[in-house]
Amino acid sequence: MKKFFFAAALVVSGLLVGCNQLTQYTISEQEINQALEKRNNFSKDIGLPGIADAHIVLTNLASQIGRGRAE
Repeated sequence: MKKFFFAAALVVSGLLVGCNQLTQYTISEQEINQALEKRNNFSKDIGLPGIADAHIVLTNLASQIGRGRAE
């Protein structure tokens, strides 16, 4: 019986330690901007043939984390 409780406690503590690592993740504004730079000048054609077409181009992508409203 003691072995069962020890094994159960070990499993529960292992799950708690493992899940704790999943909840802690940080990323900086610089890392996000570097990822956005890789996708700069992204373009895509969308629409319904014969009805409506659109050509979308995204340029100068940048993030500003933790700032107030732009004025």
